[in-house]
Amino acid sequence: EIDFFIELMKRTMLLSEYKWIASSGEKYYIIPSLLSRRYEDDVKTLTEQRRLLRCVFDFTSSFLPSGVFQRVLCLLITYDTNNRCKKEEAGFGSNDVKRKRPVLYENFGLIELEEDFTIQLLEDKESQKLTLFVEDSDHAAKSVPMIQTMIRKLNYDVMNASLTWNVFVENPVTGDLVR
Repeated sequence: EIDFFIELMKRTMLLSEYKWIASSGEKYYIIPSLLSRRYEDDVKTLTEQRRLLRCVFDFTSSFLPSGVFQRVLCLLITYDTNNRCKKEEAGFGSNDVKRKRPVLYENFGLIELEEDFTIQLLEDKESQKLTLFVEDSDHAAKSVPMIQTMIRKLNYDVMNASLTWNVFVENPVTGDLVR
């Protein structure tokens, strides 16, 4: 019965395997909807103090349902876990794959998808937006389509294609958000 529920939760993007805990064969899982600690920094703090570029997934033309952010986190964690496992299978030992453990909150996730490629995702329920933060335009070129694909996947797999959103990317020179 437990294996059935784990598989069901994986398929519905509610749970991801969590491989950052060293164990003797035991499996660990993360369920983002159960995270209770809130991230308190806001968009202004992330962009000004840390000099990060941002991309805004704006759901104000419809709404941002509960669970979308958590499911995107599940997909990102699964992507990262699969990427780590592929590197280990290719001959890089777990010591060679030196990536940081994800930092996860109820409304925020910081995940290193590849060495020196970290993304940060912030949910703002009030403004109906998900904001992606990356360090430079090369990382933006990789991560924006990835997040867009993940949102499309959960839109069709879980939300019955009812989500609509606009994407705005920050101009690195002016700081303006453009479509």
